[in-house]
Amino acid sequence: MYSFYISNKKLLKFLSISVFLWNVGCIRSKKWVSMDEDGAI
Repeated sequence: MYSFYISNKKLLKFLSISVFLWNVGCIRSKKWVSMDEDGAI
C-alpha cells in the first residue's frame, strides 16, 4: 500500500509537470504564431 502511494505520487508529479510544460508550449507557440503573422503583414 505504501509503495503504491509513492508510485501514485510520482505519477501525479509527472502529470502536473507534463501539463505545465504543455501549457507553456501552447503559450509560446501562440506568441510565435502572432509574431509570424505580424512579420508577414
